[in-house]
Parts: sequence; structure tokens; C-alpha cells
Amino acid sequence: MLALADDAALARLVIAATRIPRRARSRWLHNLARTIEDRAADRMRQARARQRAVTQRGTAQGSYGT
Repeated sequence: MLALADDAALARLVIAATRIPRRARSRWLHNLARTIEDRAADRMRQARARQRAVTQRGTAQGSYGT
């Protein structure tokens, strides 16, 4: 699903879409959505990796604590 941070981002997207020829617009929008979803998935993977690292550090520190 395509999620936009604010109304201005949506407005820019709509304006950009009008510059694409009608026959190519659907493919352009699909490619745009796929790009946005891929980037969001990458950010989610990175966030999970950071969380795992924090959890592992906390577990390791707890087992050697006072």
C-alpha cells in the first residue's frame, strides 16, 4: 500500500503523474509504488536488525552483571 507523509507529498505525486502520458501512467504508478514499498521493507529490515542487536547486547550485559 502506498502511504504518504502529508498532503503536499500527495499533491506532488498527482502533479507528477499528470506529466506522464496516459498510456504509460499506470505502469509508472506501479513502478513508483514498488519502489516505495521496497524502500519501506528495507527500513523495516534495518529496524528489526537494530532491535535484535540492542536485545542481544542487553541479554549479554544482563548475564554478566553484578
